[in-house]
Amino acid sequence: MTDKELQIQKSQHIMSDTIDNMVIVIHIITGAYYSLTEAGAELWQKINDGQKKFNADEIQKIKAFAKEELLIVENSHDDYMEIAFEEVGMKFTDMEEMLMGDPIHEVDSQGWPSLKKDESS
Repeated sequence: MTDKELQIQKSQHIMSDTIDNMVIVIHIITGAYYSLTEAGAELWQKINDGQKKFNADEIQKIKAFAKEELLIVENSHDDYMEIAFEEVGMKFTDMEEMLMGDPIHEVDSQGWPSLKKDESS
C-alpha cells in the first residue's frame, strides 16, 4: 500500500520534550501526561520534522494520538482502523491537579503553589 499524505498539526494545548531518549507529552488542559513508546516517539519525531506522508501503520498510530487530542489531523483517512493508545504510549493522570495548578498566581501564606481545593465535597 502506498503512503498517504496527511495534514497534521500538534494541538495548541500540548507541550512535549525529549529527556534521555524518552518523549514526554503534557496536555495542559486536561493535566494528563504521556510517555511515548519507542514506536510512538519515532513517529512523533517524524511529525516534528514536518513529514507529511505516512504508511498505514503510522496512520493508525496518528489516529491514536488524535483521539487523545495531542494531534489535529485534517484528513484522517477514516478507512484506517484506530489502534489502542498503549501501542504508542502510556497515559498518566496522577498529577492532573499539580499540572493544572497555576504556580504564579495561586500563592498564599501556606506556600507555593497553593492549589484550589474542591469545594463541592
